[in-house]
Amino acid sequence: MHFQNFLHRAAVLAICGMICVSSLAAQAGGNDAAQKTPLVALTFDDGPSMTNTAKILDVLEEHGARATFFVVGERVAQNAAVLQRAVSLGCEIGNHTWNHKKLTELTAEQIRAQLEKTDDAVFDATGVRPHLVRAPCGRYGCYACRALDRPVILWSVDPRDWSYAADRTGNTAQNRETVIRAATENVRDGDIILLHDLYAFTADCCETIVERLQEAGFSLVTVSELMASRGVRLQSGKTYRRVPTE
Repeated sequence: MHFQNFLHRAAVLAICGMICVSSLAAQAGGNDAAQKTPLVALTFDDGPSMTNTAKILDVLEEHGARATFFVVGERVAQNAAVLQRAVSLGCEIGNHTWNHKKLTELTAEQIRAQLEKTDDAVFDATGVRPHLVRAPCGRYGCYACRALDRPVILWSVDPRDWSYAADRTGNTAQNRETVIRAATENVRDGDIILLHDLYAFTADCCETIVERLQEAGFSLVTVSELMASRGVRLQSGKTYRRVPTE
């Protein structure tokens, strides 16, 4: 009887071991699949805008996508609700300075003040502090980069949506298609796409951009998620245009 009980327990343990091994193998396979899924990061500058950012968030929510919003600090308080919604949807908030001053025209002390004031505004609105920064127009010098003292995020894809949005007559179907194609064609895994949520033109392009990227097999994630998924540890004072290639 004791011997039979021993055999029964041994058989149960063996089966459990086989199940555990199979489960771990399935998990490993799932991780491999996630690693192979092409990822891109949509990023939006110069907002938030209660109307246009909200429209973009509608699109992201409907399609299960996320993005990173580099906000101008002086616009945060009056648009706090839309930023709160962005955070609740899993989007990321980055720092785009207080009033979009060119960093090359500011001292290191002035740059730090621009960032700190924006950080405080975002924290007051959302309860989170930005840890990424994007220089206005992507322009900064070596001393400015040191003053930024956090990862600097640029871009690898620039559809130049702002060039059409600045012209009130520019929001045409033809111009929208031009920007949509620039934002979706020839995009590669690990790219960072630059757009601007301040403009109705960009908001009108957003749904088609998201749909075409997803139809092409891309998952849309935040900048931090993009980098983490590829094993990249973001470093202060370093510039990133996309996922670094070895």
